[in-house]
Amino acid sequence: MTSLYVIHSTCAPNFGEGQLRERIFRIFSATATTSNPPLKDMLALNAVFRAANAHAVVLPLGEGFSWVWQDKKNMTDRLLWEIIRSAMLLLTSDDTKLVRQCAGDDCDWLFIDNSRSSNRRWREMKTCGNRHKAREFYRRKMGRRS
Repeated sequence: MTSLYVIHSTCAPNFGEGQLRERIFRIFSATATTSNPPLKDMLALNAVFRAANAHAVVLPLGEGFSWVWQDKKNMTDRLLWEIIRSAMLLLTSDDTKLVRQCAGDDCDWLFIDNSRSSNRRWREMKTCGNRHKAREFYRRKMGRRS
């Protein structure tokens, strides 16, 4: 898989390009299959979470309070910090049990299953689901001819 971003030294000094993305993927992939995520990945995610939160403070905002990033200069790292925080918030929320991995033969995307019956199998019916159903139809059709 190609990476979407580079991990910068201010946040995760021991990570190379794409490693954080892959770690987050493995953690949520394990969650989707009700397996235990790799301990090494969990420890690494916790480490970068601690490093990212070193740049955050809670300040009054309107009538409430909000997280604010102190470092206004490094926008790339701030984006990464948001990704890390979002991953941790999802992991610690009730929505974790809604994380699914696409059942498509050639797709391993993860998604949140917000369907009414909570039994969605594909990230998109029009792509992954249709391909799967077309293959199944072809298999059944060819089986009847044998």
